[in-house]
Amino acid sequence: MCACLLLLIQCKAPDVSLNSSQKLKKNEYIIKLIEIENRKTKQKELFVLLDDKKYFIKFSESAVKHEDARNYLNKNSIGKIKFRNGYWEEQKPVSLSNPSAPTKARSGDYVILLKIKNQE
Repeated sequence: MCACLLLLIQCKAPDVSLNSSQKLKKNEYIIKLIEIENRKTKQKELFVLLDDKKYFIKFSESAVKHEDARNYLNKNSIGKIKFRNGYWEEQKPVSLSNPSAPTKARSGDYVILLKIKNQE
């Protein structure tokens, strides 16, 4: 029973092993915002680069707006973030003619951006 409970807890948050210089306070890290082109839509999306790993920013859950975050693009910044794992966007049916068909959406580790400021 305890092993099952421990397994569930570990599945909720991704394992983020960071250098001590990158974590400042609780949920505060030195981050860099980068743009990556979505292969399907050809639109550029913002990601947090942290410890050589890229995390999708889910703006629908974030306190910082997409337009405001763009001001910090390609700069070292201090970001207050929370790590999550799940769907990055709304799930859309693969087939509009068959609503019971499986849905398709990107998923995995992502972050919500609570606050961002320039690194001093």
